[in-house]
Amino acid sequence: MMKSFIMMLTYITRIPYPVKLEYDEQTFAKGLFAMPIIGIFIGMVMAGVMWIMKETLPQVKAFLIILIYLIMVGGLHLDGLADYMDGIFSGRTKVRILEIMGDSHIGSFGVVGLCLYFLGIYTGLQYSSWQAVLLAPVVARTMAVWVIGFGTYAKEDGMGKGLIDYGRPWHGLSMFTILTAVIFFWQPILIKSVFMVLFGTILFLRWTTKKIGGITGDVIGTVIESTQIFWLLTIIIFGG
Repeated sequence: MMKSFIMMLTYITRIPYPVKLEYDEQTFAKGLFAMPIIGIFIGMVMAGVMWIMKETLPQVKAFLIILIYLIMVGGLHLDGLADYMDGIFSGRTKVRILEIMGDSHIGSFGVVGLCLYFLGIYTGLQYSSWQAVLLAPVVARTMAVWVIGFGTYAKEDGMGKGLIDYGRPWHGLSMFTILTAVIFFWQPILIKSVFMVLFGTILFLRWTTKKIGGITGDVIGTVIESTQIFWLLTIIIFGG
């Protein structure tokens, strides 16, 4: 279990680990449970920066939090977001969409998607509480477990196949139940936002599955990054 945790940690973040582990698909897939836990560590750092810089201008504070976040997680998920935007909005067939998503080059829709992402996260961080910021990476990675558990792999093979094939609906349900219980007892005012995020994730999964026949690693990255924005903006707009 610890090996699976470390393998997931070193894959989805840039947090260094002194011992290099040999990649094993099954061991990596079993690290699915670690995604929300890793989100807690990321959220604690982001919330800590927010608390330390509480007297700083909101714009400066938001910029520094984004910078530190990118140092911690790298560009893996953002690359997935850009690839997803390029493919899904290309207006092509399922096969062609998947080919575009697999292309390492970024297109115009990918650029637009990244611009909207940074604009959204920059805005959300300026007007959010430290509690909402701490929970943002946790909620996002819990929703990633949800789509992994309820989704099917859209291609014959690929980097995310082992993880998505391993995921089961009970993984998503159990992680969401734990998250909801924690928020209910710690910050009950945010419960409404949690269920709004879940509803948005379900719609996103259904729409994506209809377009490309399932999900890929790029879809998981898109869920993680877009959910963080949706979470923060939902709280700002609807209260919490």
